[in-house]
Amino acid sequence: MLSVEDVTYAYGDVPVLQDVRLEVQAGEILCLLGASGSGKTTLLRIIAGLERGYQGHVLVDGQPVDQVPPHRRGFGLMFQDFALFPHMRVADNVAFGLRMAGMPADQRRQRVSELLELVGLSGFADRDVTQLSGGEKQRVALARSLAPRPRLLMFDEPLGSLDAGLRDRLARDLRQIIRELGLTVIYVTHDQQEAYTLADRIAVMQAGSIAQIDTPSSLYQQPRTVSIARFLGLTNIVPVQQVVSGRAITDLGEFNVQGRPAALLLHPDGIYSAPDGFDAQVSEVVFQGRQYRLQARAADAMTVLYYVDTYDHDQAAPQVGEAVRLAVDPSAVIELSD
Repeated sequence: MLSVEDVTYAYGDVPVLQDVRLEVQAGEILCLLGASGSGKTTLLRIIAGLERGYQGHVLVDGQPVDQVPPHRRGFGLMFQDFALFPHMRVADNVAFGLRMAGMPADQRRQRVSELLELVGLSGFADRDVTQLSGGEKQRVALARSLAPRPRLLMFDEPLGSLDAGLRDRLARDLRQIIRELGLTVIYVTHDQQEAYTLADRIAVMQAGSIAQIDTPSSLYQQPRTVSIARFLGLTNIVPVQQVVSGRAITDLGEFNVQGRPAALLLHPDGIYSAPDGFDAQVSEVVFQGRQYRLQARAADAMTVLYYVDTYDHDQAAPQVGEAVRLAVDPSAVIELSD
């Protein structure tokens, strides 16, 4: 449905995007995930038509839209700050774009009623938007974005200002609404959990390029580089000293590998206590409800993160200072490039 071909962009002499290639399928939720300054918002603005002066092309259904102004692209865009009109009631905010498009009043009222029900705000039509909670304002902004039936809906950190619990609930609700309407979505965020919750695929952006694009589960289980793994919070990264006969030699022992990686990620979900593992000493134990999050110091003062299920009777959580032996499931040894 959407193609980005070799897009390069700079602010003056400062490069922001470099040869970005991207495809989004109809009905897909694609998340652009990256730290501040990675270029994700600039890429979104280029797709929306809000930034000019780039090299490359943006195509919709195979047709270039580089010269098409934003209001003619049929895209919806929703920002973090909601951008609601404080002097308008909820219904008028939702209907604003429909009124500008000349939709008759009776059709506007019906469309607004449908959308408020969809976003869980039935009965809010006459409310003053200044009296709404953050989550309610976000739902009004979503309804307004959906009103014109955009062929592509784009979100720029829309939940960033909300508290963690509300953000998680709205992310789940948002995915359900998107799925119900069959929308095509590009969603910008710096929050990994938000991306995991929403996305069909995640494009990790680093230094103005797409470093990896994958499904949420594949990205979490198989990051390709050291920097991607660290960005995802996967810190059990062991440098490889050398590879001999398919065995990577590290400070924590030898591991089977297929290639010649620069480092190995020992995925925390695949680390467990075992008598034939490597020696470590527990340095931190944090209770997280269904599991304990543990850190242990191993060879060369490396800190290894792993988890123990709260109700795992075969592997009780050790205490701080306790000596343990840890093993790694072969499937949890991930080869990383620089």
